[in-house]
Amino acid sequence: MTSIECANVARAIEWVRAVENGTTGDQLAEFVTLDVVHEDMPNRIFPNGMRYDLAGMRAGAERGKALLPRQRYEIVSAIASGNSVAIQLIWTGELAVPYGSLKPNDELKAHIAMFMEFRDGKICHQRDYGCYEPF
Repeated sequence: MTSIECANVARAIEWVRAVENGTTGDQLAEFVTLDVVHEDMPNRIFPNGMRYDLAGMRAGAERGKALLPRQRYEIVSAIASGNSVAIQLIWTGELAVPYGSLKPNDELKAHIAMFMEFRDGKICHQRDYGCYEPF
């Protein structure tokens, strides 16, 4: 990998850890460009998918803290090519509220492929493909 690719992978992992730790507001915004686009492709949680700008990402981070008091990301692999980074991870989130057949303190689990584009060391586009385990 080139030095830029290594830096982008390191920044992507920092981003995942920040999200895992419940980072919100300006601290979250430090990782992304002002014109960032984040997409969740259709899945069990978002059947029609979702598309967020920076304001939507900030609001989602705040909602997430209320719904998921704890979450973990196990990074399975990470690769880079130019300004693109792909990360495969296993996400586990502990629920604070009932969801479907799940009760508070139950866990949701998903296998996720995350694709990020970087510009000047910041994420400008992120696309997530989440495969949720049955619940």
